[in-house]
Amino acid sequence: MPYAVPLPPAGTKWLRISADFVTDDITWDVWKMPQYIIQFKQDNTIVKTEFIRIHRLMSPELKYHLFFDTKTPKKPFNHIDVFLWNADGTSTTYMDNLKVEILE
Repeated sequence: MPYAVPLPPAGTKWLRISADFVTDDITWDVWKMPQYIIQFKQDNTIVKTEFIRIHRLMSPELKYHLFFDTKTPKKPFNHIDVFLWNADGTSTTYMDNLKVEILE
């Protein structure tokens, strides 16, 4: 289920999305790796999507604080979602301490 993120002030150019992650096992099939995703939407239309495949940066049973930066879209948007998608992977990955920051 996505986390709805409050809209940043007008003129915000960059956001940093961070969270803590832990997994019981690594999925090595790139198409089944969990993805940490941010989506900018205008109503129900996706304007921009950015993601990272977090298992590329992790080892099993260790906690990682991961982040990525994204430029806000130039097209109008009125909703931001952040979520973790398991992409049919077989391992369990947990996300905690989700944070979205404005970069200036």
